[in-house]
Amino acid sequence: MRKILIATLLTFPALAFSQVKSVDVSTLIAGPSENFYLFANGMPSTPTKYTRINSGSPYYRDIFEKATLVFPNGKAAKDQLIRLDLVTGEIQFKNDKGDEMIATIPVERIIFANGTEGQPEVFIHGSLLPTDEKKLKAAWFLDCSTENAPCYQLHTKKLDEYKQYNSATTEINIVEKKSFYTIQDSVLVEVKKGRKK
Repeated sequence: MRKILIATLLTFPALAFSQVKSVDVSTLIAGPSENFYLFANGMPSTPTKYTRINSGSPYYRDIFEKATLVFPNGKAAKDQLIRLDLVTGEIQFKNDKGDEMIATIPVERIIFANGTEGQPEVFIHGSLLPTDEKKLKAAWFLDCSTENAPCYQLHTKKLDEYKQYNSATTEINIVEKKSFYTIQDSVLVEVKKGRKK
């Protein structure tokens, strides 16, 4: 009896691992009709993460919107329902079951189809821009460039916690800051506002 049990325990892992097959990821990225590898490489979102927020929103826009995600290999996933979290820099998406997930694979660009004024809005990951600042490399920039000049708008949001005098409750607000950047001498630099005279 002991030999049968040992033989079964030794054989089971081999059977379990023999069912794993290698998949060519590039063939799976075809658009909304495919459960491409974004779905396979996501982790569940925590819906209670921002429940104690008193004011403000952590997202670029609160709703899930259709967007195209461009990956480092040049492939793109079109018409995905996503939401960009500007506090954490995470891309949230809805899988084929409608569950909210967080993308765990690198994305270089997010192209929202219906931006303001009916024009697509393109967000570029900071790792593509010429900077050595760790904070900027992890951020998302809205591309506002023209034919004549590169221009990027950085939306940053952060949690601001405070406790009122004689209160046991900590209030949490989300504070947003917008700043503009351009590229000078092959380096990303912030555009400072001029002083009023």
